[in-house]
Amino acid sequence: QQSHLNQRLHSQLKPSHWVAALVLCFAAGGLHTIPSGHEGVVETMGEAQENRLTAGLHLRFPPPIETVHIIDVAGIRQVDFSNSQKPLLCGDQSMVTAEASLHYKVLDATHFTYGIAQIEAFLSAEAQTALVRALRQTPQETLLTTGKPALAAQIQQDVQETAKALELGVQVQAVHIQGIGVPLSVQDAFLDVISASEEQAAIINKAEAYAAAALPVALGEASATHHRSEARALQILRHSEAQSTLFQAYLEGGQKAPTLTRDRLSMEHLAHHLRKPVIKA
Repeated sequence: QQSHLNQRLHSQLKPSHWVAALVLCFAAGGLHTIPSGHEGVVETMGEAQENRLTAGLHLRFPPPIETVHIIDVAGIRQVDFSNSQKPLLCGDQSMVTAEASLHYKVLDATHFTYGIAQIEAFLSAEAQTALVRALRQTPQETLLTTGKPALAAQIQQDVQETAKALELGVQVQAVHIQGIGVPLSVQDAFLDVISASEEQAAIINKAEAYAAAALPVALGEASATHHRSEARALQILRHSEAQSTLFQAYLEGGQKAPTLTRDRLSMEHLAHHLRKPVIKA
């Protein structure tokens, strides 16, 4: 029985069987499936090849002759680089907190594979540095109102320039500023400032409304007073001219007929007094 078993094993372990087994192992180690949206970076004996494998089934030499690194080049990756627990200094010496994230994709699979090992940690640190640098140039009021798009664009530009200079093989797609607020430690003081600013604005608006209502009235009264003064001055001028003409006539008449003129003046004076009302006791 033992002899029969040895004969069966010897018949099954023929050289052709060994060759077939080796070929199957070779094929199993050398077959690589590259999914859609991915690329394969081929490393031959430790050296990266220039040509990369596209989506599909590929047969390469098995490890350790060749190694294939499959990299997702279509997916968008996210890195958070700021949170609301860390106060940051603004350009006007005020404090804010920011929640922000960076979105990137692989642009060059080879540079990405053989670049910085902890690339997301690097991008997070670089984005945080760009955020601090941009905040130093922006006042708090702008950040809390309309400054978030410009801040995000500045951070994206700075990080992309660094990634390009270091050949990291990534492209920054966008920077999202989820929110910018005031730290809890200074929130009460911030609310006091807002209240004071609103009160100041209310007083200014009230003063401007009063001025808008009072100014036309004052201008109208000033114009009426001016016209009355001009009319009164004209009236006085005309009366003076009339009196001057009357006195001139009296002078000429007195020179020609002194007695008649004197009697006439006496009669006019008497008539003037007689026209006055008599006050009864």
